[in-house]
This record gives sequence, structure tokens and C-alpha cells, in this order.
Amino acid sequence: MFHKKIYDKLRSFFEKSDKIKSELQNHRVEEIDKKESGENSFSQNTLTKSGINRDEIGECEQEHHENRREYGKEEIRADFKDKKQEIKLTGCDEEDYKIEEVYFENKFNRFLEYCQQESITYMSQLRGFDFFKLLNVKGIGKGKFEDIRAVYETYLISKTDDETLGNGQKKYETAKSEHHENLNGLMFKNVNDELAEMDISLLSGLGIRRKMINRFMENGYVQIGDLKNISEFEVSRITENRKLKEFRNIERTLSKNFVTIFADALENFTNERDFAIFQKRMDGKTLQELGKEYQLTRERIRQKIKNLASKIDVFMIHVLKLVVDDESYVIDPLLNVSTDCIQEKKLTNLYENENYGKILVQWCKMNNDFVYLDFAKVFVRSRMSRDGIEEELLNIAESFIGEGMEWSKKIDELKSVMEENGYGYMDESSIETFLIQRGYKKYKDFLAKGKQSYGYLCSKVIAEKFPEGIRIYNKNDLDKLREYANTEYGDIGIPDSTRSFGARLSEFLVLSGRGKATAQSNIRVEESLLDSIRGFIENYDGKNVYYSEIFTKYEREIREKSNIDNYNFLHGVLKLYFEGHYDFTNRDYLSKRGDCEVHDNSERIKEYIISAGRPASRRELKRNVVGFASDIVIFGAIERDAELIQWDYNRYYSLSLMDISKEDKDLLEESVRSIAKENKGYCSDNLLFGEVKKTGEDFLKKNRIKAAINLYFVCKKLLGNKFDFRRPHILEKGLIENISFKTVVPHLIGDTAILSLGDYQNLAKKLRWSSATTSAVFAEIEQNYMRLNEDMYMKNDNFKIGKEELVQIETVVRSLMTRGEKREKVVSECGVEKRSEGGCMQKEKPLEYISMINLKIPEELPQIGHRWNAFLLRKVVERYIPSLKIIDMNIVDRRFERGIIVDENSILKTYDDVVIRTLMSLGYRAVTEAEMLKFLIEHNLICRAIPKELYTADGLIFKDGLFRIKEAYM
Repeated sequence: MFHKKIYDKLRSFFEKSDKIKSELQNHRVEEIDKKESGENSFSQNTLTKSGINRDEIGECEQEHHENRREYGKEEIRADFKDKKQEIKLTGCDEEDYKIEEVYFENKFNRFLEYCQQESITYMSQLRGFDFFKLLNVKGIGKGKFEDIRAVYETYLISKTDDETLGNGQKKYETAKSEHHENLNGLMFKNVNDELAEMDISLLSGLGIRRKMINRFMENGYVQIGDLKNISEFEVSRITENRKLKEFRNIERTLSKNFVTIFADALENFTNERDFAIFQKRMDGKTLQELGKEYQLTRERIRQKIKNLASKIDVFMIHVLKLVVDDESYVIDPLLNVSTDCIQEKKLTNLYENENYGKILVQWCKMNNDFVYLDFAKVFVRSRMSRDGIEEELLNIAESFIGEGMEWSKKIDELKSVMEENGYGYMDESSIETFLIQRGYKKYKDFLAKGKQSYGYLCSKVIAEKFPEGIRIYNKNDLDKLREYANTEYGDIGIPDSTRSFGARLSEFLVLSGRGKATAQSNIRVEESLLDSIRGFIENYDGKNVYYSEIFTKYEREIREKSNIDNYNFLHGVLKLYFEGHYDFTNRDYLSKRGDCEVHDNSERIKEYIISAGRPASRRELKRNVVGFASDIVIFGAIERDAELIQWDYNRYYSLSLMDISKEDKDLLEESVRSIAKENKGYCSDNLLFGEVKKTGEDFLKKNRIKAAINLYFVCKKLLGNKFDFRRPHILEKGLIENISFKTVVPHLIGDTAILSLGDYQNLAKKLRWSSATTSAVFAEIEQNYMRLNEDMYMKNDNFKIGKEELVQIETVVRSLMTRGEKREKVVSECGVEKRSEGGCMQKEKPLEYISMINLKIPEELPQIGHRWNAFLLRKVVERYIPSLKIIDMNIVDRRFERGIIVDENSILKTYDDVVIRTLMSLGYRAVTEAEMLKFLIEHNLICRAIPKELYTADGLIFKDGLFRIKEAYM
């Protein structure tokens, strides 16, 4: 019989070294008996490595030894089967095979003692046994632990049937794997689904060293989800039995969601030794100030902060994925690049703990991959420096705004321009803050660069309020103008003196009669009339030409082609258009300049642009081309000339500087026709730009066309006789008479008796209208509709409701507005009464209003054929119940109804009023930012965040984290 000790040692050796196994199988067992003569040093070495000496071999039965040929793993298994058979013949059941018969070597004595202590006698009792417990047993080290496990694995394999043995190593490994699942159990059974696709490097934030994580990655464990149901044996194998306890410790952690796991990490972060330094840095202290406080160099302070921040790096990678705005601000790839954006409020709102939010914000500020823009409260991918971003933003704004703009009428369009250029995160508030920082000033609803002359601002008022002109030295007219200007722009410094006021006004107006003037925009005159009059002046024999003579000669044509009705008005118009050509000093006649050749306005503009070799702004033309003091003159010259084009909002260019072949022109026409064919004869500027970018990129590059607006105006000049243009629309000729969104949308959608917001939004997306334009247009369209619910709208004329129902609706609404006791109870519960500053005022009678945020629709409302909801209630009140009115926040979000219903005569006029007066009615003068947030939520005055408008409200002062009500409101 084969000697048992040699068998076991060979078996152990084979289990440990696959390489030696295969090599040993190629040597005869007879060679083992040879002396150490150098004839077969490999054999001797392999025996030594196996722990087998030659004396032990001599104890083997000679017959068995001599008959062996190639002796390897399979022969060892066969011998073990023989041993099993021998056991069976003696009447012993293999399940009752004693442990000491398998673990008979001296080195297993400590293991046998342990088994005796634990009352483990038979091998069957080791099923499900946690072998890793042995690592905590004194006297059993790593080496013995491996040997104990190896013997048990071989024992299990020996029990497999002949078929399993015959299938070789594959079956062996399968049996081994199944054994370990049963023996040691599975780990990470409950890995949170949210973590499944996260990189396994996340474990470094939970205390697992990077070196150990790399080992798992080398073994194919790349994501957290890969760890699910991993066996303890596999963990032990990869970690070399060093870190099993650490992995057991994080097993429960990985069952939590990411936000909870990170919250625990942040709590530990705040307990770090250097967190006090980090926190002071978050609060705005400079490195210099911190260095002085802690008596350290600026560099050492910086290193401490950086090292501490690095401890949450691995978490922040995933936080950024959670909060990055990669949908709202992605521009069509055919139009521009996308911009990853992280809103600061998303970071601060991730946790209720204010400190946690500050940590996240500070980490982002320290990250070189992002640029922080304080005016927008966002972090953006650093494709350029902060200065570069601001410069580009300013160029876009200046080009659009020109000399000024009416904010409420133009802001949506400006947002669209920002979006088209990759700055979709610039909302109304961000744009305003940025422009104010850059020297712009708002005069109520009018925005302009720097301080504006009251004369210029008043001329804008005159354009609207005095369409027939104003008597510039008449006290009554000027007093009215003062009143209008104060309402429109606030205090703009108008002098008390009527004469001073009138004299300053005349510089910004056009003479329209004796002692009377009007705004440029109120002038209507055809270019052909001006050309005829100019020809008459040039051919006139004398130097001085009287206005009365010109008026008499051309009176009939003047009355037909202009709104000029007297020769003084003619004087003013001629001065407006030809100031650089003639002398208009005398009030009765103009004087020709002796050696001054009169050039066409268009030619003069073209000459300047060609000499500059680039687009020129309106302001630049006024400054550098003599005689151009008026926008109206520039507009006329550009429109009349075959080569001059508008380039963008306030710049102009010439086709003569562009390389446009007949093939290029054909390409543009074909692109428009192709798009129009698919969209009921319609093409948008962005659709056209996207198409040309695919089919004519060389044309765009050689002509430096970088935006849809540039291409639009080029096409308008080239194809104006074949299509109708009104930006952003391009339509087949004569398709729609008065082109506007109000006429285009019904044409494209079809029957609009019932309108779906979703369908409209899908249409806008298909036609690539910007989100700002989409929103602004729908705001106009919906004025003619009743909103039935979140998505559906019905034309006003088709919506029917009776007088009795309206009376009942008003009664129900007013009953809901009287709820003083309920409001006082809610406020008391939310703890607003606890104030450390300012004390409390005497409580007033609670205000009467209904917020439609989270409004529970009352059952008492009558049946009107449509299901009641906040959207429908608002429209019914707004259109049919004049005794009630609705107050809105500044920011409109069509997804939610956030209006506040009040009595028409209520002292509440704005959203600010509602908040401030409600606080006052409950006796409070000051609230912290956190308390304000809670207060607004509990009173259904917001959904989630404090509106920006409250931070700049006229009746509130926000300073040092506290909202205080101004004394004027008390």
C-alpha cells in the first residue's frame, strides 16, 4: 500500500504549486529513489520543496514503488480512492471519518486540540465551518491555516465520483468553488443598487487602502456591484487573508444609499484635527490670515487644507455626477458645445446640515477642473479661465444690449443668446448680477451701461407718451414728462428749471415744429423721398437752401411718404439724416459745404467696415463715421444696400468681405428648402445652421460664421427674394402673412382649439428653438387659453362657465382665505417665535390670502365639466373674478402653480409683501436664513428654496445670515 505520509505531502505540494505539479508529472517515480549525484537535481529539489526525504521513500512497499510509471495528481487521487474503499470494507461510513485520521501529521496537533475543545470529531462536522476563525487561534499561523484548508479541500475532492475525477481540473475548481460558498458564506449580499455602477475606488473612502483596491481590480472587480455575493474565500484569497475583517466592517455600509454613506464620511470629516482651519477658510478667511492665527506659513496652511479635502475626493466624484446639470444646459452638438454646470444650491441642498453644504462648495472651489462664477452661483467645467468666461459673457451682452434695453421685454431673448453660446446656466438673476458688476445700471426696467443722461431716458418716454411730439419749453408738458419718467425710471436727476430741462432734451430729439420736438422712433419717412430731396439740394444753384422752399416743392410727396407736416419738421428730419453733409446752424435754411462731396450713407458705412476688415458695432459706426448720430439712419442704410448685412444684434458686416460662390448660395437655398419640406414650409435659424454645419462646414469656416444668427442674416440678404424672413423664422414665400410665433405655432401644430403644452414643447425641441424663446413664446400664446391642467389648454372662447358657478367659486375661495387660527397654530409649531434679535412686535390680525402651492382643492367647488386643480382655479379667478387678484413670484415655472390669491383691494401687492406682512402679522422682525426657509415651506410660500428676490426685496435687509424687516414697513 502506498505510504500515507508521502501521499499527503505530495498532495499538499501539488495543491500549492501548479508549475511543479506539471513538471513532476513528467518524471518517473523511480527517479525519486536515486542518490543525490547531480544526475537529476530537479527531482531532488522538488522532493525537498515537498518536505519528503529519501528515508521516507524507503519505507514504501517496493512492489508498489517499482510498478509506478508517471506518478501525478490523478494517481494520488486513485490511491485515496483505494483508501476509501478500504474504509468501506471495514464497515466504516465515510461521513464518520475521524478528523485525526485525515489530519494525522504533527503540525496539525494544535488544530486537533482546537477541534477537541469545540467537540468536533468527524469530518462531516466541518461542513459550514468558518475556517477563518482559526486565524485567531494561538499557535495557528498563516502557513498552518493554508495547510489545514488544503487538506480539507483534497478530502472533499476525494469524495467526488469517478466522473468528476475524470473531468480533471475544471471539475475540481467547480467543486472547490461550491465548497467555499457553503463553507464560508457569501459577502455583500445586500449591496445598494444605487452603488452598483460606482467605481470600486469608492472603498478608499471607507478605509480600504488603495493597494488592496488595486488587487481587486486586477481580479476583475471594477465596480461596487461586482462585489455582490463574493465569497469570503475569494476576499481572503485576493487580500492574502489580511483585510477580511475590514471588508466585513464595510459590508453593512454598502447596503446604504450613497448620500447616507457620504453623510457619515462628512461627519468624520468634521471631526478631523485640521477641520477648524478648513472651516475658517470656508467662512472666507485668507491663507495669510490663517497663517498668522496658527503661526504657520501660507503654504503649510494651504497643504493642510488640501490634504484634508483629499479625504473626500473619492466621494465628490460621485457627488458631482449627482448634481451636475448636464441636461438643462446641453446645447445641440451641431450648434455648440455642451457645458457641464453645478449649481451651488444643489450642493448646499444635498444635506440639511449647513456645514456639509459648505464643505462641498469649498471642495469644488479648490478643484482646478471647475471655475466658480459667484454672480451665477455655479461651478462650470474650466474650458477657459474665469476671466476668459467673463470676457466672453460681456462681449455677448454688449453686442446684444447696445446702448440699452428694456429688461422685461428683452431678457428672454438675451437668455436665448446666452444659451446658444453655451451659457445656459445664466438665468435672469445671474445676467443681472453680472452686468451690474460690470458697470451696467438698471433704471427700473431699463438697463444701460454706466450712468445715462436724463435727456436720453426722457426721449424714450417721449417716444411712447408723446407720439405727436412734446413742447420742449412748455411747463405743463415737461411736468407730465417728469411724472412719466419718474414712474418709468425712478429718480434720474431731472433739473427743476424748465429751460434747462428743455434745452437738454432738444439734444436727444428731432425738431418737429416751432418749439416742438419728437423722438427719432416716431419719424416715418421713405428713403426714396430723402433721395429726391438730396438730389434737389445738390443741383440747387445757390449755397443756402430754404426749408420752406423744399417743403413747398415736395409737399404732396412729403405727405404721402412721411409723417412730416411742416417745414420745421422737415428741417429736423434732414438734419437727422444729413448732418454730416450740410450745415444746419440756421433755423430757416441749410448751407451746402463748398468742397464737401456728398456720399451715400450706405457707401460710407461699407467703406468703414471694409477698411476695418471685420464686423462693426452700431456704437462704433456712430463714433467713427461722421454724421451718424441716429440708429434710424444706420438701419435704413443697411436695409437699402445690397452688400451690407446685419451680423448679430448690434454689429454689421459686408458681403464683399465674404467668400460666397454660386455653389455656396445654391447649398444655402437647398438647405432651406429641404428643411421647409419636412416642416410645412417652415425653417428656423438653428435648424438651418445645424444642416449647413453637416453639409457645408467649409463654407462656414472660410466666412467665420460661428453662430446661427450670422448665417440667418447672410441668408436673408442672399435669399430674401425667395423666402420670407423674420428671425428666427424662415418660411416659403407668402406662406404666412404676418410672421410671428403667434401665427407660426398654429400653422405648425394645426387645430389649436385644444393645445397640449407637451406637444408644443416637442415641436420647439424639433425646430431647435431655444428654451428661453420657447418659454417666452408660450407665455404669449397662453394668454388666449384657459389652462385645464398641467398639460392641456382650451381656447378662451371655447371655455364655458355660468354666473352661479362663479359666485359659488368666489364664496369658497374667500372662505379659505379666512384662516387666522390655523395659521397661528402652524407658525407656533414651526418655532418661528424663537428669536434672539429684534424681539417681537404686537401681533396683528392674520392676513387673508390663499397660496396655491400644495393647495388641497376644496370639495365645495362646483362641477364645471373639468376636474379642478390649481392651474384651472387660477385661470378662473384670473379671468372671471375681478374682485380677486393673483400675486406671483418673479421667476415663472410653468410646471408648478405658485400663485397667491388675495382680495383686489388687499395691501399685498407683491410676493415680497406677502412674506413680509405675514411675518409682521405674527409679530416677527428678524429670522435667520434657515428659519426663513422653514417658515416659507410651512406656509406654502415656496416649494424648496428661498427665492432670490427675497434677498434683494425692498422691505428686507439680508446680512450676516439674517433677514430683517426694514423700519419703513413697521
